Amino acid sequence: MSNGSMSNGSQISRIFRWRDHMAWDKYHEGNDEGFHMAHKLLLEPRLGDYHAANMHLLLTKSDDFPVHHGQEAVRLYTELINKVTTEDQIAYLQKKKDQAQEWLADAEQREAKEKERWAGMTGEEIVNAKMAEAMATLRQYEEEHEHDEEQEDEYEEQQEDTQEGEGRPKGRYNSGFKNSGI
Repeated sequence: MSNGSMSNGSQISRIFRWRDHMAWDKYHEGNDEGFHMAHKLLLEPRLGDYHAANMHLLLTKSDDFPVHHGQEAVRLYTELINKVTTEDQIAYLQKKKDQAQEWLADAEQREAKEKERWAGMTGEEIVNAKMAEAMATLRQYEEEHEHDEEQEDEYEEQQEDTQEGEGRPKGRYNSGFKNSGI
């Protein structure tokens, strides 16, 4: 079947599959962008249960309501198992459901440790402690990437000098057309 004759539903399915794979690829690269992609995909009104289950499974590894996402993944895989008819499909979905149950148990343990960690603290104290952790992480990142920022600053200065030397106004959105009014 050529792309020109492919149904709209089939094209959407392929796009969802591609976005599903991209989110998982980002996660496997250690990039939190995969979680963001999963959240966005879950907002799609025509997203089917299979890809929704996959995205909930992925989000079970995030810090954003992982227990909820694990429960949703298990629920959706269970519903899918009850809808399919072939043994291969059932076996495949059962494997996914088993993984979701394992990851849900892990998320529940992480959540219990977090509750224990913050026990006895007020909401404001928790926010302040989390902000201090975030700032420490930011400082560490900045120290590790200080050389990158210096190179970026040098590049930007060079670009500004180049623009001035060519009689063009400085600016990020300079079109590059000299005295054309564009």
